[in-house]
Amino acid sequence: MEKIGALPPPAVKWKMFTKSLARNPRYLHASDVVAACITTPDGHIDLGEQRTP
Repeated sequence: MEKIGALPPPAVKWKMFTKSLARNPRYLHASDVVAACITTPDGHIDLGEQRTP
């Protein structure tokens, strides 16, 4: 299976990958927002939050 997967060029692999994710209902959609924050568990250091639509 690994050898067969190595045959297509990278552009084709990415297209197949994104197409399969688009069918997954748990994958990100255009209206979703991803939020990430960096904070220590005790709250002493808080570098804030970044939100990306």
